[in-house]
Amino acid sequence: MSTYNTYHSQENLNDNYKKIGIYQIVCKITGKRYIGSTRRSFRRRFNDHILYLNRREHHCSHLQKAWNKYGEDNFLFLIVDILDKKDCFKYEQSYFDTIDHSMLYNTSFLAQGGVGRKSGFLVSKETREKISAIMKDRWTKIKAGVLSGISEEAAERKRLFFTGRVLSEETRRKISERKISHETKKKMSDAQMGKKKSEETKRKLSEIQKLRHPASEETRRKISEAGIGRKYSAETKLKMSRPKSEETKKKMSESFRGRKHSDDSKKKMSDSHKGRPTISEETRKKLSDVRKMWYANNPPRIMPERVLKDKIMATNEKTGEIIYASGSESLAKKIGSNKSSILRRLSGVTSKDNLIGGCWRIEKIIDVK
Repeated sequence: MSTYNTYHSQENLNDNYKKIGIYQIVCKITGKRYIGSTRRSFRRRFNDHILYLNRREHHCSHLQKAWNKYGEDNFLFLIVDILDKKDCFKYEQSYFDTIDHSMLYNTSFLAQGGVGRKSGFLVSKETREKISAIMKDRWTKIKAGVLSGISEEAAERKRLFFTGRVLSEETRRKISERKISHETKKKMSDAQMGKKKSEETKRKLSEIQKLRHPASEETRRKISEAGIGRKYSAETKLKMSRPKSEETKKKMSESFRGRKHSDDSKKKMSDSHKGRPTISEETRKKLSDVRKMWYANNPPRIMPERVLKDKIMATNEKTGEIIYASGSESLAKKIGSNKSSILRRLSGVTSKDNLIGGCWRIEKIIDVK
């Protein structure tokens, strides 16, 4: 076994970069070094160090400061020993026990990993509780909008890191097949619940959406094919059928009030409907069965005795106004319709979904005497 101060040549490094063992990162200016071990490969470990050092996110603060001061060109990445996986921690610890610590960048001199340890440090229960309290307080402030989750500088570094990155087909497949558990979904939902976006955030999101290119025909086809045969769980169906609150309905109504489709939008909507296949007899039958089932479960309302003299009731679906009448002719005058339309609905000839005047629903009053 070679000692810690026996440097291997660069050629030897290239020959052995796929192996594992003990390595060192040496500063050519000061002679100080960082000792470490890897149980993957020297190449992957060296690349990890370079990545985090260049991003100024390395776990060893002493090495990071030296890297910032002297620059990448003044550091050597060298193999010390090539070992079996089971011997890495043992020999790394032997180096820490024999080397003058003042000549090392390492902030910890414990090589053995394990439960409760991170980079050689044993974190006490008291420290873990303090970290937990700090993080809980931080997330409380983030949710309240007092503190931002990530700094502008960190967000910019993250954006630049992922810019131009192209995912392989295998990675895309894995992401597509990955399933999120119901527990995780609930946590994600609870985390977003009650959050309100600021006007600035809304404006930024709007600008981002405007810059996005419209989906290509191929993308639309893929989205369509992905939804074919998809079966929703009973829980999902319940959520989808959940009635909206009056407040939500009001917000939706106000958001669409006064909006007019442009000529271009109208043309697109018209083109999208052209060439659509007509509804098959089977689909018509299904729709008819659904309507019959709905009416079977929602019989006409039973009215109190004080209105039994009136035999017909009309309900305005838009305003909620209710009008009673003793006959079809009387009701026709009150709601501004004609007698024949009311009779057709009362006899069941015309579907009750076809409202008179677009808003009046006609029902017979059941005599409870």
